[in-house]
Amino acid sequence: GDVDESGYSEGYAFTGRFTIAPIHTDRSLVHLGVSASSRTPDGGLPADANQVRFRARPETNVSQVRFLTTGKIKNVDYTNYFNGEFAAVRGPWSVQSEYTIVDVHRLDPALATARFGGGYAFVSYFITGESRPYLPQEGEFDRIFPKSDRGAWEVAARASTMILNDFSPGVNITGGKANNYTLGVTWYINPNFKWMLNYVRVVNDQYAKPDLGVAPFLTGDKFNILQMRFGLAL
Repeated sequence: GDVDESGYSEGYAFTGRFTIAPIHTDRSLVHLGVSASSRTPDGGLPADANQVRFRARPETNVSQVRFLTTGKIKNVDYTNYFNGEFAAVRGPWSVQSEYTIVDVHRLDPALATARFGGGYAFVSYFITGESRPYLPQEGEFDRIFPKSDRGAWEVAARASTMILNDFSPGVNITGGKANNYTLGVTWYINPNFKWMLNYVRVVNDQYAKPDLGVAPFLTGDKFNILQMRFGLAL
């Protein structure tokens, strides 16, 4: 809420998260979580004041094209986010999912509240028998520690969605909707190094328009991604 050097007010947010693990043993887990956030947009320069924008790329950062975008939504008073979490582990198997919705409240009470959402679900299996470790004090998973010097191997499948369309009266924002379907394999060489290979099928709807607007990208495009990553965590 403080005024910055430009003389305009900055945005602020209040955020909280609660998690519980009613089942937690060495190789078994059930995790539940909820979180919420209320945010005001950054005042910024007059041309951008009281505006928000939601946008996303497919599940790769190799291409900079965003197919999903609401554009700048004007006259925004505040936004509310609500998120639910679920995860379970049984030996080498694990499942995990989250879903988030956001409500965009406007300065003018006559303007309708817009709502968008997105989430994912995945299942994974350790061929080499490891189990995903969990940190209850953080409410999140720890890194993988392979059982042998040859490392740990994991296969996984994931489905994710992002919905930036709201056709309700007084809103009518067509930011696009996309579903991504992923198959992946990960080699945890040791607790600090891992190698990943993902295949992703991207399915956009007719409102998903590439923001770069140049060939070979098309509105409502459907395409495949094959990418590899090598990661280091100290």
